[in-house]
Amino acid sequence: MLKIRPDQLERLGDDLLSKFKSNLTVFLTDTYPESFPEGNNKDASGFVETGIEKAQTYGIAIESEITEFVERMVTYGEDFDNSGEYEWIEEILNNPDIAGDEKMGHIALVELDESLN
Repeated sequence: MLKIRPDQLERLGDDLLSKFKSNLTVFLTDTYPESFPEGNNKDASGFVETGIEKAQTYGIAIESEITEFVERMVTYGEDFDNSGEYEWIEEILNNPDIAGDEKMGHIALVELDESLN
């Protein structure tokens, strides 16, 4: 039987998080070159760190949902979640009745509805 010690499990988690951060940084610089000119990975990396931390404060923990959160930071501004400019987003993110990993879906639905009207 294979036994994984707690310190090994923690390192595995750290490695996975590091890989996710790296992949998300590359995704941002490739997808939003106007926001991160000339593949500025240093700026994008800091942006990703901030985005992950902010997403987690709203209970958003799944990689795809964090990615969507970070994309909204690019689209609406780094402080879109608490700037007062997008109150409807703030209401969704701060609603305790919506599970963390459902919040980005709710935001996407409102965006879709607004784009159709």
